[in-house]
Amino acid sequence: MPNAKTAFFYNPLSHTVASRGSVLEKVSDAHDVMKFKLDDFEKLNTYVTQALDNKVDTIFIEGGDGTIQGVITETILQLDNSTPPPNFVLLPGGMTNLVAANIGLKRPSVDKITSIMRNPNSRKSTSLPLLKIEQDGGANLHFGFLLSTGALPAATRYCLDEIHTKGIGGSAAVGTTLFKVLFGPKKKRREIMAPTPIQLQLGDRTIEGEHLTSVATTLPKLIIGINPFWGEDNAPVHLTYADPNVRHKFINIARMFKKQQSSRARAALERDGFHSWNIESATLVHDGPLVLDGEELPLSTKPMRLSTTDPLTFLS
Repeated sequence: MPNAKTAFFYNPLSHTVASRGSVLEKVSDAHDVMKFKLDDFEKLNTYVTQALDNKVDTIFIEGGDGTIQGVITETILQLDNSTPPPNFVLLPGGMTNLVAANIGLKRPSVDKITSIMRNPNSRKSTSLPLLKIEQDGGANLHFGFLLSTGALPAATRYCLDEIHTKGIGGSAAVGTTLFKVLFGPKKKRREIMAPTPIQLQLGDRTIEGEHLTSVATTLPKLIIGINPFWGEDNAPVHLTYADPNVRHKFINIARMFKKQQSSRARAALERDGFHSWNIESATLVHDGPLVLDGEELPLSTKPMRLSTTDPLTFLS
């Protein structure tokens, strides 16, 4: 096994990697690194074991949000309490790349990757926890950055089926999906925005009944500049929830493109059925679709716990 302390994970099937080639693969030809080609995710467990056994201190991941989620999740599951986690460097390689756009390497190149490998302390460092979702009393664990229920999973499915298949990705795909949901054919809008039942326990606050959508994240913002979070408490999870009959959708969505909401705007959003909090944890019951970083989670009618991991370090 090589002595390299750096591991490269890249997904040749991710959209950008498949169309333009892997930057990590180019770099690996000239450096002593552990290289793992994720053309078969059944091998991911073995690959991560090999990397951690070699005590790597930096893991580069090139792929879409699902690839990033998969590699980091497997790493967290295999780490023991006595082993410090490696640093992560995220390269956008998929269609949308929400996570890499926030905390990843912008416009990755051979020179940038080589610079990080030679002098990681010179790079920007972001410390961020992941969402932790415990299903079935913790028997099923999931880790990621963005969890959604209701209309957002339906919109995600629409984006995958109708937008991505036309070759539209990134911010353009998100913007096109948002436009279609708001202004597209009435039948499709009603289908995507159909209310679904949910129960949320946020400390001593219980929310129960039908809802339009909810979204939770530890990321500082979403893609295309939208920031639908205005909770004021100092807690790691940003959670926004929309009532089934929200009012003034267009005006309020326009508000969410501002970096920060004024007290007057927050009051208007609340009156119109949009609610946002920063929380430490929550309990969620929802038997409809759950999407974590673009990937559907198993359906369950049992309560699941939403919290966070310890912070990880991301270099860019």
